Amino acid sequence: MSTPVILGLGLAAVGLIGRQIAKQMKGKNVQDFVKLAGISTSKYYRGGFEPKMTRREAALILGVPYVILFPMIIVPFHSW
Repeated sequence: MSTPVILGLGLAAVGLIGRQIAKQMKGKNVQDFVKLAGISTSKYYRGGFEPKMTRREAALILGVPYVILFPMIIVPFHSW
């Protein structure tokens, strides 16, 4: 009987905390938040996309080296 009450109070607390965080971050830059949280985005490819995806671009997105043996390398990563 008291479990739904406790669960409801917990969800309300999480909602209020989330609302306060959203208010605090409203004027902030996302990059500042990423630095504050210690999240590293350096492992992601920062280049733009080409109109048609090339094999080189696919390799960069998947994080595998682009070599001549492309199909043999990509198949295990693509189905991952």
